[in-house]
Formats: sequence, C-alpha cells, structure tokens
Amino acid sequence: MATEQRRDVHSQVIDEIHCPQCAYCLRGLASERCPECGYDLSVMRSDVPVIPWARRGEIGVVRAYWLTLRDVLFRHDRFCDAVLQPVGYRDAQLFRWVTIGLVYLPLMAITVSLYAFARPRLVVEFVEPEFGLVWPMVVFQICLALFLVAVTGVQSYFFHPRSLSIESQNRAVAMSYYAGSAVLWLGLPAAVILIGFNVPPLPYGSALLLLVGAILWLAVFPVLACWLSILRIARRVLPQSKRRGVAMAVALPALWGLLAIAIFAGIPVCVFYVFIIFTSVA
Repeated sequence: MATEQRRDVHSQVIDEIHCPQCAYCLRGLASERCPECGYDLSVMRSDVPVIPWARRGEIGVVRAYWLTLRDVLFRHDRFCDAVLQPVGYRDAQLFRWVTIGLVYLPLMAITVSLYAFARPRLVVEFVEPEFGLVWPMVVFQICLALFLVAVTGVQSYFFHPRSLSIESQNRAVAMSYYAGSAVLWLGLPAAVILIGFNVPPLPYGSALLLLVGAILWLAVFPVLACWLSILRIARRVLPQSKRRGVAMAVALPALWGLLAIAIFAGIPVCVFYVFIIFTSVA
C-alpha cells in the first residue's frame, strides 16, 4: 500500500518529510512541487533510489560505489534528494565500512613501509627490541583504524533532532553515514603526503618550517572540505534552526580533534603504561 501511495502523483505525503531546498514540511502534500519554494519533488514518488549504492545489484558494486561517492562529494543537491525517499540504514553502514577499508589499506601499507625503512631510534633505545620493533606500529595501526571508525560516525549525533519523527531521524542518520564516510577520501592524499614528509630528517630550522607549513596546508584543507561538505548536507537534510547549525559547525571539528587526541595519544600512553607495569612485575 505504501508503494502505491508513493507512485500515485495525487496521493498525500503521510511521512514527516521536509523539502531539501527550504525545509518546508511536506506532510499532506499532494503535488510534485514544494508550495513554499517550488522545488521539484517528483523523486519522492519514484521507485528508483536516488543513492546509486542502493542499486548496486543492478548497476554493479564498483560503479554504484563511485557514483555515490561523486554525489556525496560534488553533487550535494542530487544526494540530498534522497531525504525524500526511504534510505536503508544497512546500505549506509555497508558503504561506510567499505570506505573505511579502502582508505585504511593504503595508509596501512605506507605507514608500515616507512616504519620498516626508518624506525624511531628513540623508541628502540628506551624499550626492549622486541617491543620497540613491532608493537609501536601495531598500536598505531589499531589507533588509525579506530580513528577512521570514530570520525565517520560522530557526525550522526547531530542528524537526529527530536523535532523529527523516528522514521525521519533514521533516514537522516543513514545519510550522515554516507556523508561522513565519503569525505575520508578528501583527507587521504594529504595523509599520504604528510606521512612522506616524515621520512627525511629535519636538521635545520628551514626544513622544520617547511614541514609545519605543509601540515597546515595539507591537513587544514581536507578537514575544512569535510566540515563544509557535512554542514551543507545537514542544512539540506535537516530542518534545523540557526542556533543548531552554529552549534554543529563549532562542535564537529572540536569532536574530531578530541577523538584524535584521545585515540592517538591516550591509547599509546595506556599501552605503554601497561607494558611498564608488566615488565617491572616480571
């Protein structure tokens, strides 16, 4: 019955859906255009999913993935039209985990190769050789994987305001996983270059300034692009107030920074502390 209602052009909208252009509530609407701004809402009554990943069985997994990635990163208007349709939570989570795997594998290969090429002497001198040669990289890889998982899910907290119905909240949260995972690709080139900068020694102040400048340029740009992308999608998907939008704009990068500190600093310190206690008792 629900499918027939979506196919019928003259049927009324029974869900609490908001226009992705002006956030006007569309409940009870029977036309194909928003009465507030005139935005085309024909996709709302279509059986073809807006998100290509939901059609991967028809168009192929690889093509569906890259088309979805393109829409999330560069075609926000088209991607945000998905809020007018049911969005599969499992599909969004699967897309998230596939993206994490595709981004993590090259980072793992590069970091392991660089660590094998030039191991930190400070670590090797102050701990036992077995620990210094193996465990720092193992701990780093665990931290890197946990950070990718955390940073692709933290934005979902802002995508389920209580003012929306449960169905609309679930739909927005699923779209947030698409948005949060896709923006990982914006940071991958910068991460690769930053890791490569750590290979040569830095004996001179000029080289150190060059490294700091590269970090600021290559790290800030992807983070800013990720931040703007998620905010733009949130503005189109959620009928949020200006106060909520400002809170999200401030809190999101702060949460990313706290996650980075907690994972990349807290976990290694805890592991090293446990190792010291274990060696002293033994």
